[in-house]
Amino acid sequence: MTADFGMSRRRGRAPTGWIILAAWMVVLLGAVGTKFYLDRQAATKAAHEWSAVGPPCPADTTPADDSYQPGQRAFAFAGMKFLSDYKTAKCGNALDHGGTGQGEVDVCKVKGASRIDLSTAKGRFRFMTSGKNATVSVENGVASCILDAG
Repeated sequence: MTADFGMSRRRGRAPTGWIILAAWMVVLLGAVGTKFYLDRQAATKAAHEWSAVGPPCPADTTPADDSYQPGQRAFAFAGMKFLSDYKTAKCGNALDHGGTGQGEVDVCKVKGASRIDLSTAKGRFRFMTSGKNATVSVENGVASCILDAG
């Protein structure tokens, strides 16, 4: 007579609880990986939308004139102050290094301006755009400008 009252343990079979736990872990890791991938794709797409390809804007070396001039409008974005005769301006943020970096770059697309005067914490930047569309980006307080078609 056995001490287990006729019940024997089944050997060689994994407990059902461990199998369910392992399956949930695989699902969880897959969900986290998918979320990371989709976030990275969205950041890359946003950076691509804000990027510009073209020649740099010529720097304007004439002395700054802060007095009112007809046709000029001012606006501020992310600590930057713009003064320009633009038709439209659209600003936003994008991750640096084409959407794969950890830092953010402030970007403004300015349409139809003849000159862009920009003040940041690091100084004043002036660009001649001659009525062309331009993309102005500021990274670490330093402005750069690209003439583009968009």
